[in-house]
Amino acid sequence: MMQAMASSICSLSSKVEEMNSLVAELASLAAKETVLLEHCKDFLSAVAAIQVKDCSLRSHIIQLNRVPTTNNLTTRV
Repeated sequence: MMQAMASSICSLSSKVEEMNSLVAELASLAAKETVLLEHCKDFLSAVAAIQVKDCSLRSHIIQLNRVPTTNNLTTRV
């Protein structure tokens, strides 16, 4: 009986060690993923800021193109 239990324990022990190794690898990957997600968040924030600046500059260009110049004012009068 003891021999059968010892054999079973050895078999389970190797499986536990393998599972422990897989869990450690998963934890490492999760930590790396967290870092990468933080980088993505930073990049998305930068892209959003650039997009706001782009829209502002485009609006400014449109406004500048619609303002009559002094030459146009003098020729119309």
